[in-house]
Amino acid sequence: MALFTLAQRKPAQTWLEQQIERGRSDRFTITGTLTPEMASEAIARNKRNRPRSMGRSLKYSRIMQEGRWRLSSQGISFDKDGNLDDGQHRLYAVTIADLPVPMTFTFGCDRDEFLIKDRGAARTPGDVIGAALSIKNANHVAATARLLNVLAGRGRADDPNAIYLFERTLDHDKLQEAIRAGHKAKDVGQVSMMAIAYYHIVKNTKYVSLLDPFWNDLALGTNLKNGTPLYTVRKALVAARKERSTQSTYIRNAGRVIIAWNAVATGKKPRHTEWVDTTSLPKVA
Repeated sequence: MALFTLAQRKPAQTWLEQQIERGRSDRFTITGTLTPEMASEAIARNKRNRPRSMGRSLKYSRIMQEGRWRLSSQGISFDKDGNLDDGQHRLYAVTIADLPVPMTFTFGCDRDEFLIKDRGAARTPGDVIGAALSIKNANHVAATARLLNVLAGRGRADDPNAIYLFERTLDHDKLQEAIRAGHKAKDVGQVSMMAIAYYHIVKNTKYVSLLDPFWNDLALGTNLKNGTPLYTVRKALVAARKERSTQSTYIRNAGRVIIAWNAVATGKKPRHTEWVDTTSLPKVA
């Protein structure tokens, strides 16, 4: 297909809006000259991509300035909603180089298409979840979902796609609540570790009214008596922060939190405050 200069055909914004509108019902690919004006318009639609790597953008811009940029199948793509799906580093490179370059444009992509694309610089689970769902705390959400995924026996701990697909089955409101709780108790344990404990509790307990005061005591260390299960667990968790963290220690420590919760919720003292199983968590009271 012949190349054309977008700036010579239509103003960048108008042209882009027309293609996006067509892409709502039709997936199509065209080639053209990507101008700095068009790049700026496209960047404004970058709502879901991972944080930009300035190094990659500068590398691409140098190639463009040296006249070594070549048209390829990897270009710029937009989903059916008009959000930038792929190509943010190429777009920023064009604005840095301030030069027009040949580019392939694809419109009407499925929202989840980024899961099967060549990733270049490897995407983390946080990149995948953040790009797909446009949520805050994407890295903590991904880390928490990864651990919950392992506990559910749903897939590999290091597979971003499996983690993303599993995350979509979770209760998003309670997951975000759990992340906030994890941040509140970050001086006691790692955010994602505390979050999986909180998520299991809030999803399964019948003593919901006791959760806020329990979590405040756990996070702040207030109202705790020496020798009580919560005091013992909190002290152990603070000490464990100095040790090397692994998936197994996260699960064991989350189990400790749940044991302390069960003791507070039921008023029954547990036989022990240790949790050794690394494949499941205690049943929540």
